[in-house]
Amino acid sequence: MLRLLKSPALLVLLATSLKAQVGLIVQGENATAATETEFVRGAQMYTVFPPLKEGQQREREQLYTHHIASEDEAPQITASLVKAGCRIATADYMEQNLLRALKKAAAKANLALVVLSPPADRLADSVLDLVVDRLRMDSLAVLSGRGAEAGALKRALKKKSRGMWQDLSLSFPLKVKPEKLAKKLTEEQTEGVLLDGTPDEVADALKNLAPVLKIPVFLTPRSFRRGMSLPVTTYVILQQSPLTHGQGQVFSDMFKEKYGHAPQLSSGCGYDAVRLTQAFMKTSDVKSVERHGPRGTTRFVQLKKSWYLDGPWGIWRLEAGKLLALLPGPADSGVRAASDLRKRVSRPRFGVPFGVDMSNRFHLEPGTQWVLMGWGVPGQATIDEDLRLLGLSSGGTCPLADHIIKKELLGRAMAITSKMFGRNPDGTSRPNESFAISFATHLPRRGKKGNPWKVIIAGDDPEAGGRAFPGSGLAFTYSTFLRRTIFQSKAIDPPLNMLDLPGLLGCISQDEFNDDDRELMIHALIDGYAGSMALTTAHEVGHLAGLGHIVDDPRGIMNVKEGAGLDYRKGRFSAGSRGKLIRTLGI
Repeated sequence: MLRLLKSPALLVLLATSLKAQVGLIVQGENATAATETEFVRGAQMYTVFPPLKEGQQREREQLYTHHIASEDEAPQITASLVKAGCRIATADYMEQNLLRALKKAAAKANLALVVLSPPADRLADSVLDLVVDRLRMDSLAVLSGRGAEAGALKRALKKKSRGMWQDLSLSFPLKVKPEKLAKKLTEEQTEGVLLDGTPDEVADALKNLAPVLKIPVFLTPRSFRRGMSLPVTTYVILQQSPLTHGQGQVFSDMFKEKYGHAPQLSSGCGYDAVRLTQAFMKTSDVKSVERHGPRGTTRFVQLKKSWYLDGPWGIWRLEAGKLLALLPGPADSGVRAASDLRKRVSRPRFGVPFGVDMSNRFHLEPGTQWVLMGWGVPGQATIDEDLRLLGLSSGGTCPLADHIIKKELLGRAMAITSKMFGRNPDGTSRPNESFAISFATHLPRRGKKGNPWKVIIAGDDPEAGGRAFPGSGLAFTYSTFLRRTIFQSKAIDPPLNMLDLPGLLGCISQDEFNDDDRELMIHALIDGYAGSMALTTAHEVGHLAGLGHIVDDPRGIMNVKEGAGLDYRKGRFSAGSRGKLIRTLGI
């Protein structure tokens, strides 16, 4: 049928002379139990939840459903669907060997087979969007199994990450030795690991690697199998369900009324498969087959001889064999789509909402004095211990929450420091206002590396929150000093845990956030700690720029006595300090 669909005339004939039949294929052993799968239930919802304008009429579609348990069944299943009048069928998430057999059989039977697992190019986009951008994984290791799929994803990630400051495709085989992997992850300060292979390959690898994986672990769609239980908490990149999208509430309510429980991931995919199949059979322009529904915008995508159902993508937490929505999360727990983050109201007492200040979005500006900020190298950094004592660390039980806390702290500290030097909160300059100095966590990948100053936020001192060494370009902001002298009494109890993740990811509404005392305490502590880091950093960078201490301005950043308890929102460079900065740094 893939060849026949190239003929617009024949396509119109099919649409007018035949009732479009819908084929669905799910993995299992009992074909009579097909209606019990969530994928099929979602498809059946199309008959009771039509996305049509009032007054429009539509014939009732007939669903032809098959379970596949072995590769040998593929030819019989595809032949049965064609005989029933199906020109196109959609396969639910299933093991790769079954999917390959179905693709081969469908091609011989002239049946267009649509699958849910994305092509490598699309998956790479989702990884960069969700894992790198939303979760701020600046350094990502990819552990791959064997086969063409693994090679295609590695190539796509390498190509798409070229414009970024760091190559995301730090690559290893899934069978890498644990000792070697642990050493490389530490040396590269890797923040996350993406596993790509068959479910069996991934499960076998994690048996050996689990003890050394102290950072968040992500799975690609083909690495996931329903019911799989793994020795570490993992996060799976899959399409969203109606529960994770703002447009899906009505659909979810109707689904609960019909079936007695909330829709699952497969429910939305089954529904969209039917919708798009109907549209597909009525047009000669395949690229126009796009619909807006309970999961957002979905479409059919053709790549060579393969078809994909492409919808909005999200991250799911795999816990004890069950999938739990993480990013976005379930709507009835208050989760909102990513775009809604900007609608949340900033409260001065608690600073900007989580997820606003992104440290990996800061870039060094040509023609300015460059300053690199960070936690220091392994063995030098103390932030993990500082956060543990403040209750802002899960102690490794939830590595993703620990990662987000550090990103929030560093992003806020950089944003506040940038503002003190007359720049925008994202580090960009304001013409005729900003000092010629810029902050980032990294050097540019290409071009001259310059002579950057460096601020290390780590360590302790008996007398001061920071030290600068003019002439060397090195300064310290002592995170341990600030923690023990100012913030230790405000420690969170009980410590950070998995339940805090939705708030940290900016996935709860402002009203819900402000009704939760724990969320507010965590937010206030992070903002205050980051603010003190920023004040100290600005003070020490001032020394690197030639400034000395002052006594004439109680709000002055360079005033040691008055500035010890200064609210960062009131901090400023005094008139005298500004004059010197203009001479040394420029505007």
